[in-house]
Amino acid sequence: MNIKSGHTFIAISEAADSSELGSAIPSLSVRLTVNSGLDDALALADLRNRVMQALRASKAEAVGLVATRAYSGWKYKDAYSRISAVCSVMLACTELSLPYREIKTSEIGKTLAVPATDVKSVNHASLGLSVIPTYWTTGMAEAFAAAATLIATDGAK
Repeated sequence: MNIKSGHTFIAISEAADSSELGSAIPSLSVRLTVNSGLDDALALADLRNRVMQALRASKAEAVGLVATRAYSGWKYKDAYSRISAVCSVMLACTELSLPYREIKTSEIGKTLAVPATDVKSVNHASLGLSVIPTYWTTGMAEAFAAAATLIATDGAK
């Protein structure tokens, strides 16, 4: 998963004998946006519910979330938005009894041989994708990179 620009990107991959990075499944991958028509508490619960729905539908067995690299100079509203989305993901994982961990971009970069400062530069073909999925350049690339790293390092299925 990746949280970027107010969106939660859920990329689904599965372990594959042909690749230690697994095999990406773009048809089960989604981009969720906070429902801005709800007050903060209801928006948090709604996002958690939609994350849970996506994880159930994909039969996820573990979740890896790209850790943020940017902390300094954050405005409260930007930090609040990210932290709320992270909490929604963590709550969904807890309710579904799924292992969860944040994955630093340095680990993703090392695993996928891309710069830690530019994880989005990962080649889609290296993750088993024949075409570039929707939202690739806006956050989905990092989500698939996290999924591949989780599989390669934790043996998630």
